[in-house]
Amino acid sequence: MPPHRMVSGKIRVISLNSYAPFEPGSWQYNWVVAQFKAFNRAVTPWLIVLQHAPTYHTYVNHYKDSGERCCCQHFALSQS
Repeated sequence: MPPHRMVSGKIRVISLNSYAPFEPGSWQYNWVVAQFKAFNRAVTPWLIVLQHAPTYHTYVNHYKDSGERCCCQHFALSQS
């Protein structure tokens, strides 16, 4: 499932695919960076970013899923 964005009043919601690539240069990374750059707090002061899998968890079978994604997401946010 591709990422999705929705605007409702003063709220923008960005939903990411937890299982799609998110390293710099991937299609989802490029998409979310473009969304962050287009974000205008004067129009929509609230930004909510969500994904299916939690960023921080203790589930040992997926211990690498969130760590690498978290680093990339923090980098994407800092670049916007």
